Amino acid sequence: MRAKVLKWSSSVLIIVGFIGFISAFPLSTGAGNITNELPWGHVSNIVADEEGNTYLGLQFYHRIQSYDKEGNFRKQWHIGCGSSGSFYIQINSKQQIVVATAKGKCLIIFDHDGNTLLSESDSIDFENYRPSKLFSYRTNDGTVYSLKNRLFIPKITKTDTAKHESVITQMPWYMMFIQGPLPAWLFFFLGMLIKVEPWKKRSRDIT
Repeated sequence: MRAKVLKWSSSVLIIVGFIGFISAFPLSTGAGNITNELPWGHVSNIVADEEGNTYLGLQFYHRIQSYDKEGNFRKQWHIGCGSSGSFYIQINSKQQIVVATAKGKCLIIFDHDGNTLLSESDSIDFENYRPSKLFSYRTNDGTVYSLKNRLFIPKITKTDTAKHESVITQMPWYMMFIQGPLPAWLFFFLGMLIKVEPWKKRSRDIT
């Protein structure tokens, strides 16, 4: 009975981990009209606008994901300019989302709904767009938005000028199982380890 449970568990972990990792390929190309909330896979950095909307750069999916000031999912969109590679996001003085990519040296500007306002390639020095703090962002009024617990069930917190911290939103717990590249790969390799170990023990017992 124990062997059957282990075998079933290992198969589930392998399948879930593999799906979590392989899902990045169609999503990162912008294929299909996918508008649902995605796992927070390999976040590049976090920014926020004056309305309290927060934006995450999901490098694993080559997309930007946005939440309103109450923490409700707003939308996500593909950034264009290729389908892979590092990128950073910023907020300019017009409260537009500025994206700089390492691959193609692209500069893309979006409005807060993800509509493209400007797109140029081979036009920037990528490192000049690297934020001083990747997972913490301070707005003009002194409010600090932070990304915490980045690997397992990450969350966005807000700290006001009185140093009061509150959780705005967090990634749904069930998305952890398909959050790539980690912990999806951890689940995959754990499943492989469980699958192999009983056979190793049986082999030792026979010999």
